[in-house]
Amino acid sequence: MNKLKNLLLTIFASFCVVESWAWAQTNLESPIDETPYPFTTQRSSLDTILDFYTRNLRIGLAVEEGISGDLEGGLTTPLSRIEFLDFLANEFDFVWYFDGAQLNISPQTDVETRIYSLSDFSGSETIRMLKALGIFQDKFSHRYDERSRTFLALGPTKYLDTVGNAIEAAENSERAKTGVIRGPSAGPNQAAPINLDRDGLENN
Repeated sequence: MNKLKNLLLTIFASFCVVESWAWAQTNLESPIDETPYPFTTQRSSLDTILDFYTRNLRIGLAVEEGISGDLEGGLTTPLSRIEFLDFLANEFDFVWYFDGAQLNISPQTDVETRIYSLSDFSGSETIRMLKALGIFQDKFSHRYDERSRTFLALGPTKYLDTVGNAIEAAENSERAKTGVIRGPSAGPNQAAPINLDRDGLENN
């Protein structure tokens, strides 16, 4: 547990400082909660609906090409924010991912499976790290095998890229914890440097 806490403190500044700063400075609201989102329209384009939605929550919006259409007929939603997004995703056949500052909209065909190799962390530790950083979204599929030290995630490309960047930062941070103990500064019996791994064991 201490290892995970130390890791988060080490990589938080390098990985999440920009998004955290943006959240604090602009008072962004999260679209991935159960806050009611009343919405009424007679007929609107998807672009208009998403633009209104993200402006209302003061978050960014990125929509990939090819995603468009009109919402036919009237609509009055007694839905939550996340239910409203899921409703639109089902109507217009897209997948969405909120990265903490921006709502990313991509076609269903953008969903893929990616496998990551783990060196210093178990699959369960990787899940805890992603959750602690606010990256993990349980709407996407995640699996891991401790024996082969592999981690699998299924989701849109931007989400998988973010997961991969977090895993890489975590692994690099853990490797950087190797310490060096040196012997006396002078004398005929000066000891040679001893390299220690992250568990305090000699690493020759």
